[in-house]
Amino acid sequence: MAELEAGIDQSWPIDKVIQEIKMMKTHFPPGQEGRAKYIDTNHQILGLIIENITGKPINIVLKNLFQELSLTKTHVCEDVNDKNFVPILYKSEARNIPLYLTSTQNDIISTARDQMTFLKAFFNGYFFPKEQLFELEKWNNIFFPFKYGIGIQKFHMPRIFSPFNPAPDMVGHCGSAGSVAFYVPDMDLYIMGTTNQQARPNIAFQTMIRIVNKLR
Repeated sequence: MAELEAGIDQSWPIDKVIQEIKMMKTHFPPGQEGRAKYIDTNHQILGLIIENITGKPINIVLKNLFQELSLTKTHVCEDVNDKNFVPILYKSEARNIPLYLTSTQNDIISTARDQMTFLKAFFNGYFFPKEQLFELEKWNNIFFPFKYGIGIQKFHMPRIFSPFNPAPDMVGHCGSAGSVAFYVPDMDLYIMGTTNQQARPNIAFQTMIRIVNKLR
C-alpha cells in the first residue's frame, strides 16, 4: 500500500500475492477472539474460490453480476489505457496505477448510484436470505471507530463522543481512497460516495455523520 500511495505502479497478480504473503508473519493467530485485520489477500483468495466453484474467471463472474443488476456504469478495470474514471488522489497529486488495477482482475470502476443499487440488493436479500444476514455480524475490533464482521464493517461511534446526539451504527464497507458504501439500519438509509483522497480518508466518515445528523 505504501508503494501505491507513493505512485509506484506494478502488477500484483494473485500468484505473486500468494508468494509474498507466504513469507509474512501473521498479525495474530487465526480466529483469535476480539481481533480482526483487513487483508486484501483474503478478498483475492475468495476470487479463486469463486473461480473454482463456477469454472469461470472472476472478471467474467463480476461482469455477469453487473449485467444481472443492471449496473451499466460499472466495469472491471482490464485496460491499462482506460481513462473512463477519475484518478485516485494522494493530497494534490494524481496516482496513476494502471498496472496494479488491471493485474488483479477484480478491481472495479463504478459510480455511487450503481454502488447503491448493489448495496440495496445485498441488504434486502437478493444474494442471501435477508433473515440470515445477521450471521455476518460477528464483530471484532479492527481500528477505531470500526469493527469487522464476516466481509462487512461496522462504523460504530461510542455514545461518549456525542452523548446528546449519538451517531447510529452504519454497516457496509469503505475503501482506502475515502470511498464509502454504508447502510444505516436505524434510519433505513444508504450512504454512498467518495472523497477520492488517500491522504485523508477520514473526511468521508465525518461527512457521513453530518449527513445523518441533518436527516434525523
